[in-house]
Amino acid sequence: MIKKRKYPLIYSTIISLLLLCLSSAFGFQVSETSSGAEIMWNTNSVTYYINPAGGPSNSISAINAAAQTWSNVSTSSFTFVYGGTTSNPKYGENDSINTVSFGPMNKSGVVGESLRWYNTSTGKILDADMRFNTKLAWATNGSSNAYDVQNIATHEFGHYLSLDDLYASLDSEKTMYGYTNTGETKRRTLEQDDIHGISYLYPQSQNYSLNLIISPSGAGTITGSGINCPGICSLSLTPGAQVSLTASTNPGYEFSGWNGCNSTSGANCYVTMTSNKTVAATFTKILPDLTGQWMSLSNTCKNTKKGVKCSLKGKMNVQNVGIKNAPSSIVRYYLSENNTYDGGDIFLKNVSTGTIQQGKGKAKTFSNSFSAGITTGGKYVIAVIDADNTVEELNEANNYIVYGPFPGG
Repeated sequence: MIKKRKYPLIYSTIISLLLLCLSSAFGFQVSETSSGAEIMWNTNSVTYYINPAGGPSNSISAINAAAQTWSNVSTSSFTFVYGGTTSNPKYGENDSINTVSFGPMNKSGVVGESLRWYNTSTGKILDADMRFNTKLAWATNGSSNAYDVQNIATHEFGHYLSLDDLYASLDSEKTMYGYTNTGETKRRTLEQDDIHGISYLYPQSQNYSLNLIISPSGAGTITGSGINCPGICSLSLTPGAQVSLTASTNPGYEFSGWNGCNSTSGANCYVTMTSNKTVAATFTKILPDLTGQWMSLSNTCKNTKKGVKCSLKGKMNVQNVGIKNAPSSIVRYYLSENNTYDGGDIFLKNVSTGTIQQGKGKAKTFSNSFSAGITTGGKYVIAVIDADNTVEELNEANNYIVYGPFPGG
């Protein structure tokens, strides 16, 4: 049977005598199933992903620092592995993806919470998620008016490990103490009983850990003997063990390469365990990528009875440097006082690109005549490719193509 267990962290202002009386008399407390089996991971490393949406600036660094605090315990073999960011909004689902996220929680007094899925017979943890309650103020600099992300994350990663909350007054300096308050940062460092807890659950061993990362999350899979990632993404292996891994793509992606292997052959990676190792398989989303280059652009100005009249004429090569054909989109041209596109630029015209095949380009003619008195000297023409953002691209930052300044300014 699979079961979910919640571990909320509570405001310090709601301590009750009942909770104090029920606190463990030991220096640390381990979660157990109803039958008495200790709840814990059956691996010495766990990969987690961060969804920083809704959190304060520098949240990722703060969360990673919290995880590293536990990984640095020299008497334990356990390691937290940062798998990267994710846009996955799910929380508390048994999907084999351990996430840390921010979001509103309609639970009185709860600052943050960890949810774990585990097997009720064996106690094996299958999935763990963490959430920070965005109905409260958060910061990463120890501000007295907000809850500190690293402080709370260090406590919640203790729940990932299967350490329970402690509520006795003698436990108040420990990371696993069950109450907190704004401005608190003391949980960023572990007390000796916290260290005893992780060392009890995951004692130091002579085996090496192999940790696997799929980047971006959901792009593909890594398989091998005893490995099926996502799902099983880490193993504890004896020194000298040789591991063969294979990367496979999910629809919409292609395999880009490996990092951390001793040797590779295409989608295959070969690792010899001479130390703890992290191996990453990188995938690229199959998308077009539109950019461009001015082939020519001339500026002509003439004196007329109505004043100086200027005109522009040239060609733009719109290119698709991506790995998928690009549907038709709009190139929008502007006259600008500088080489940066902004809301004050003068719109000139739209030109349709038509479909552009991957690795190909199309030469698009551009011309524009200005009313008398509008001069072009010292100014720029900016072409904004896919101006309406109708094409999802690998790189959205290379769509601004500038020509200029024209002489005569």
